Amino acid sequence: MTGSRIGLDPRARNLVSIGAGVFGGTILLVVLQAVNGLVFPPPAGTDPNDPESMRRAMAAMTVPAYLGLVAAYFIATTAACTVAARVAGTEPRRRARLVGLAFVVAAIMTFREIPHPAWVIAAILVSLVVAAVLGPRLAGRDAAPPATSVS
Repeated sequence: MTGSRIGLDPRARNLVSIGAGVFGGTILLVVLQAVNGLVFPPPAGTDPNDPESMRRAMAAMTVPAYLGLVAAYFIATTAACTVAARVAGTEPRRRARLVGLAFVVAAIMTFREIPHPAWVIAAILVSLVVAAVLGPRLAGRDAAPPATSVS
């Protein structure tokens, strides 16, 4: 055993941290989006499996519903990056940034499939970057790596 908190080699912990962050954050995002949909229901007849139906629903969303969507992305990604940084064996900031990058890629894929207003896209992308920076701080693992001297 390496003396780590969960008994894994640091490299294995790095992989687990990224997987746990992405998996947990995705689950949380789905739950938060579902809550947002309960608070701000889509138009009757909206089929979440039909991209055209989702486009119509997105066009009918109100500003508060969009703000709920931005909040859902921010909260879920912050939690995901916090988990990744907390579990990481080494370089917790890097692990959190990788998880944040995964959420950016997923969001961009969503934006390509289902059009969102430009301000919502910008707000979500900015919130994801902030979440990737905030996560390690919330995990208490945001210290800069030690400087190495070249002699």
